[in-house]
Amino acid sequence: MIAILSFIIIPIFSVGIAFTVLAVKTNRIFVDDIEVINQDVFCGYAVIEMFSAWNGGKVTEEALYKKYGKVVTSTGKAFCDEFNHQFPEFQTTMYKYLTNSELIDKVYDCLADSVPVPFEWAAKHDDE
Repeated sequence: MIAILSFIIIPIFSVGIAFTVLAVKTNRIFVDDIEVINQDVFCGYAVIEMFSAWNGGKVTEEALYKKYGKVVTSTGKAFCDEFNHQFPEFQTTMYKYLTNSELIDKVYDCLADSVPVPFEWAAKHDDE
């Protein structure tokens, strides 16, 4: 009976500790002076607009769309290229296929240094 309880209680206790640590880390993550905007054109352009505002610039979704006449940030590489073009003083690096832990650690490290983190996330929806 004790062995069975150990197999049940220890994993539950471990998961509880893991969620507590994650909650503490999450509560510490913030970046001052980030103005959240409502996306009007495209998510990649919205991220560039938010970063521009944080960086003291005036780039907007609408201006990017007008400049190119289309969306040029629809893939991870294209987003990274445009982001680096707009903000040459920063270096955006693209990471593919990170585990959840790797992603959280990279994001946390940057945010802990008060550096905003642009990222692209995609998921399958139905068959798309």
